[in-house]
Amino acid sequence: MAFCPKCGAQSDQGEKFCSSCGASLDAAAPAAAAPASDPSGALPKAPQVDPTQTAATPPGTIPGLAPYSKRIGGYLIDGIILFVAGIFLSFGSGNYGGNLIGLAGGFLYAFILIAVWQGHTVGMKALKVRAVNAADQSSVEWGTSAIRSAIHAVLWITFIGGILDLLWPLWDEKNQTLHDKVAKTIVLDETVNPGAVN
Repeated sequence: MAFCPKCGAQSDQGEKFCSSCGASLDAAAPAAAAPASDPSGALPKAPQVDPTQTAATPPGTIPGLAPYSKRIGGYLIDGIILFVAGIFLSFGSGNYGGNLIGLAGGFLYAFILIAVWQGHTVGMKALKVRAVNAADQSSVEWGTSAIRSAIHAVLWITFIGGILDLLWPLWDEKNQTLHDKVAKTIVLDETVNPGAVN
């Protein structure tokens, strides 16, 4: 089926001249095939797209991982809280006692808050990031939180280990620290991916 390029009248396929105005149909392009009609009359549905999966996120990766800047911001807030608390708690206990109290305080702070407060410390809550289990994005329970916090504390005893732990997300595909890797946790940006809560 073709349409006249001059008057637009419909002509049968194979006709050389328009039956309405007599113009040549050689230049007329065949009409595009009409899409199959849906019996319901509804328009075809667009494919479903995961809103957290962007063109920059390769398939198979975890969408909504917390960016490094937010993780560092959370560490800074928590560090200030622990530093101030450590000054009061270690008053009169000397350098060794103060370091021991600071280490124990840091462990208990992260261990208890992350287990009780659905993967948050104060700094993480302020920056809207949370720790979850890497396998299913469920909330971190007591045992996992204890492992995560203990590895973090042990790495900071060596100082070099602590620095490496802090920098590790810069080149890790899941933005994990070393203590995340051992505990099998990831940290999500709650503004993009709130994760599963159980």
